[in-house]
Amino acid sequence: MNLKSIITFSLATLSLIPLAPKMVMAQAVVSGASVHFIPDPISGNNFIQTISGSVSIPTGSFTGPTSIQPLVNSFSNINGSPTYDLLINPGGIDLTNPTSVTLNQQAADLLNASVGNISDVVSIIRANYNFLSNPSTAQAVATGSTTLSSPDGLIQSASAEYSLPIGLLFLGFDDGFNTGNCNGISGCIKITPFIDNLIAGDPSTPPVIQELTVDPGPVGLVNTPFDLATTAASILNGETNLSNIVSIIRAVSDANGVASPQVQARIAGAFTVRNQDGTTISTSGEIALPAGLYFATGDPGAGANVAFDCVQAGGLGCFSIIPELEQLAVGGLDFLNMTLLTINPGEVQPGDPSVGLNPGALNPASTDLNASAAFKIYENAGDINELSDLVSIIRAGAGTNSLTPESRPGARASGSSSIVLPNGATMSVNGEMTSSGSRYFQGGTPPSGSMIESLGYCNSSACLVIDPTITIETTDVNLSTIDELVIDPGIASTDAGWNFDAAAGYALSVAGTLQEQVSIIRAGGGLE
Repeated sequence: MNLKSIITFSLATLSLIPLAPKMVMAQAVVSGASVHFIPDPISGNNFIQTISGSVSIPTGSFTGPTSIQPLVNSFSNINGSPTYDLLINPGGIDLTNPTSVTLNQQAADLLNASVGNISDVVSIIRANYNFLSNPSTAQAVATGSTTLSSPDGLIQSASAEYSLPIGLLFLGFDDGFNTGNCNGISGCIKITPFIDNLIAGDPSTPPVIQELTVDPGPVGLVNTPFDLATTAASILNGETNLSNIVSIIRAVSDANGVASPQVQARIAGAFTVRNQDGTTISTSGEIALPAGLYFATGDPGAGANVAFDCVQAGGLGCFSIIPELEQLAVGGLDFLNMTLLTINPGEVQPGDPSVGLNPGALNPASTDLNASAAFKIYENAGDINELSDLVSIIRAGAGTNSLTPESRPGARASGSSSIVLPNGATMSVNGEMTSSGSRYFQGGTPPSGSMIESLGYCNSSACLVIDPTITIETTDVNLSTIDELVIDPGIASTDAGWNFDAAAGYALSVAGTLQEQVSIIRAGGGLE
């Protein structure tokens, strides 16, 4: 079989990302794309498949050279002709060589060099509270997209994106076979579309995008100082002396409580189909976690510094979107209607902080000031012998307004669906759900009989299930409507939260005596 392909690519680039006032950081970004003409043995014409992706790191640089490599995927096909994956290899990551040097980063370097001298640590932290209240918003971001254009004019496209919380990065795709020279901390990213007939093996049904998976590899810690707040969190996380702990927490707190980052883990996905008659149907969704948490598959384990490996997890640790379609006949033409979109982000990590997690594990206490202070509460909660320590910690972080800033990002789930009809009429429906405080959504339930239900992806994943009911009038498509949109992120968690307020609340809930309860309430007296 002779497969013709046109391959285009872009080398590693630097993008300036606007952050908080007076703080601009250039992030290293690598991106790539490929275009392929894939012969259809049934019609004799060519399908066109495009694939693109990118990955960024919050600090440091890619070492290069960059390689963009299309990979034949024999498991994915168009009527028997294999399709392509895309592997982007930026050549490695060097976290010690930042793309730019900012005042924030230099302050972080000074703070890191002062570890062991509590007076210097506190002085540097207090020198510019703006770095704590408006910390870096540089995030590691991985994206992937694919488009499939049929000879008859049917066009499908799928895209997905994952942003990590501050202080974490994607270490890089590694399948264990050194594919594309990707091994270790490579920064590689692999984009894998899965294409098959709507009914597998039935050429009377059109080839469709059944899944898009993006694999940026395991999640790891940025182990070099690049942000004052993140460095302060790391120092606080490793501190065991009560006096030092209290001093640091006081230094990082103001009237609104312990400082908090404003970025959060977020995964978004979208799918669009443009039919031959011009009818275009789109469905998209996004799910975000409370500050500090992240998505991954597998238990990091005590002391682990890598959260998941997509390959070892069977590919399900990678984030993916799974669209579901139905075939109709409209005006004598094949027509695809969208019935479901599932965003599969993996599991919510790192777990409940009240169950004795190792503070050295990959958890928010390593990177998030508010979570790091909260973890000190969890370490002392429920022990009458530690009451004085507990009270000191809570009092140190209790602002006059609250224990945790009201601006600390919480969980969010949203979805939308739209239809553009041949006569130009447009209808769209959207909705959003939020969860209070530190609670997160545990994952929706796919409809009975759906493909995603049969695959079982959402059995242990925090899936976002977006279920539009779109009625297509086959006799007059211009009368088609969106009748309902169901957004199902699942129920809210009951875990103790990774923030200072939730930790203080937990300490009160497990207090065994009236003396403990009264002391904790007094210590948190700034809470309104």
